[in-house]
Amino acid sequence: MFSKIPRSSLATIGAIATAALVVRVYGIDWGLPLVNEEASPLKTAWHMWGWGPERGLDLNPHFFKYPSLTIYLQFLSQGLLYVILSLTGTIRSALDFRLLYVLDPTPFYVMGRLVTVCFGAATVVPTYLVGRRVAGPAAGAMAALLVALNVPLISKSQVVEVDVPLTCLVTVSLLMALRLADRPGRATALVTGLTVGLAAASKYPGLFTVVPAITALVLGRRTRPGAGTSPPAKPPRRSESSTPGSRDRQRDDQGKARSRRSTGESSLSMSGLLLLGIAAGLVVASPFLILDAGSFWGQLAEERQHMRLGHFGVAQGWSWSFYAIAWFESLVGWPLGVTSLIGAIFFVLRRRAGWAWVLGTFVVIHFAVVGSWSMKADRYLLPLIPVGAIFASALIWQFVAGSDAMRRSAPARIVVWLGAFALLVCPQLLWAPGHIKRFEPDSRALAKEWIEANVPAGSFILCEVYGPELLSPGDFVKFDAELATALCSRNRKPIYALQLMPMFQVAPERSEDFYDMRFLQLADYVVVTGSVRDRYRAEPSRFPRQVALYDTLERRYTTRHEVKDAKGSAVTIYRNPLQTDRFAARAEPGPVPTLDQRTEAVGGEAFYYYSLGLNLEAYGFVEDALSAYTEGMRFGFADRASMMSITRAIVRCHLRLRRPTDALRFLAQQMAQPRPAVEVARLRQLRREVSAGTFALQALSCPSP
Repeated sequence: MFSKIPRSSLATIGAIATAALVVRVYGIDWGLPLVNEEASPLKTAWHMWGWGPERGLDLNPHFFKYPSLTIYLQFLSQGLLYVILSLTGTIRSALDFRLLYVLDPTPFYVMGRLVTVCFGAATVVPTYLVGRRVAGPAAGAMAALLVALNVPLISKSQVVEVDVPLTCLVTVSLLMALRLADRPGRATALVTGLTVGLAAASKYPGLFTVVPAITALVLGRRTRPGAGTSPPAKPPRRSESSTPGSRDRQRDDQGKARSRRSTGESSLSMSGLLLLGIAAGLVVASPFLILDAGSFWGQLAEERQHMRLGHFGVAQGWSWSFYAIAWFESLVGWPLGVTSLIGAIFFVLRRRAGWAWVLGTFVVIHFAVVGSWSMKADRYLLPLIPVGAIFASALIWQFVAGSDAMRRSAPARIVVWLGAFALLVCPQLLWAPGHIKRFEPDSRALAKEWIEANVPAGSFILCEVYGPELLSPGDFVKFDAELATALCSRNRKPIYALQLMPMFQVAPERSEDFYDMRFLQLADYVVVTGSVRDRYRAEPSRFPRQVALYDTLERRYTTRHEVKDAKGSAVTIYRNPLQTDRFAARAEPGPVPTLDQRTEAVGGEAFYYYSLGLNLEAYGFVEDALSAYTEGMRFGFADRASMMSITRAIVRCHLRLRRPTDALRFLAQQMAQPRPAVEVARLRQLRREVSAGTFALQALSCPSP
């Protein structure tokens, strides 16, 4: 790929890539130690290491909403971080490593974000190479710089997500597709397929690059080597031209004849190698798509429904208009957006350039599929930004190359290049302050700081999602005895009975039962987040119970603290006037709310009652915890993972109450019910542990000082 590139171009690539790396590394620790991103690849990779009770190393991520390439890269980066921290003396054991993850995950998230940063900075390389290939070094440099300084790409490079790796690998796939169209060959077809497979292994839409790869194969059949995608060569001088019927034409005819004889065989073999490469790249980077196909297809179906129905607070229906507006107003800006659109139309329809057809097919298929979803997120268009920059830069350089005055004057070309680049990059400069603002503490961090300073440990906090992250029994249940003991000896953070209120992105009305005042009785404090409250208040007729609860909080509860002027959504902290003693200090916790009015699960019930049971059990209210767990069991059939956790919790409560016979009777009842084989095996193991007296009663909180 780089063997025939002049040193000056390599220097240009290096300089632009370095600039891209610098602007992405700057502020990479923003928001930490509070985690501000979903970070599914990082969290999944962490669990693959096997930390926690009854776990071991497991290379199956058991997570298929994304393919596994980024998960495995996060897995490797965590291993590298362990080595680095060990060599620097920051940690001395695996226990120290795990404890650091709980108390201050900053190093883990910085390392995880660095993986994304590397992909973000690397994207400028294939962008430059494609731009250089189709329109020359100046156009390649302009396109690469536009990608390097694109604020949405910079911002998304500083979180642990999959869209930036997808963007990088898609651009590499397009580069290889152009090479395949320009110089067809078996090795090129195989490598092109591998890049397509890796793009798909980063995120499923990466599979869309199979369309430009096939387009490249078709173009490669119809053009001589070297005539497919490269910029047109200068016409020969008249003295070098041949006359009609000359030997040049004869050689061309002979070449065409040879080409026709080998076209069928070579095309078939290249198509097969392309498909083989795609399969190899995808399976090697995400092997458990095959090895755990049942889980893969189940989670893929859930994700397809998610895309079809969209998020809570987002209007359903096709989203082409949303993405069309986002392209101009939040991703590339109007100058680059318009220029890229004109460039695509010009090179595809007017010039009928092969390279434009290869890139254009990806734009069309990606935009068409993404626009058909109800789910709306402008990050889904990130893979189109390098393509847009290439079309725009090629159009500008087409104008320069077509002007005699420009060709004769190097200073004029430089002035035009600088002026055009300044115009195209201007929106990014205007958006930069907004990007830098996120380096400031956000509302969740400020709310967490206030709670830990003003709310006594052992308080019961009922919190909406997107609220502050607080240490709770829900964290402790994931720890083994060694980690829990170490945490209690070294931790200085307060521990709370934290209860999350369910929110559903799909069919959000399902949360209404939990917005009943009965579910607030146990709480010392209630934390309301603006990002949830505003969605409910926007549709009061659709969410009457949620809105009524907010009104009750404002009328009857005391507002202790509110964060509303910081970055992020507002956070309001209410004090329950009916509770005078904090949860941990009460003689009785209060009544456990039930859902007696219905028996059908709508989702979230089992996990809610499991969390409630953990909070009650952690602070000594074991009988009440049993009541909560039992209520959760009524809905456990809809949530098998929570059901098994509840089963173990009920056994644990019986043993805390010194009732092993009741624990064994309960296990016998569960084993008598129809269950998957894996659950039956786990129940038998629990029964053996109870019978042998080896069942571990894990701590769910630290002892009171």
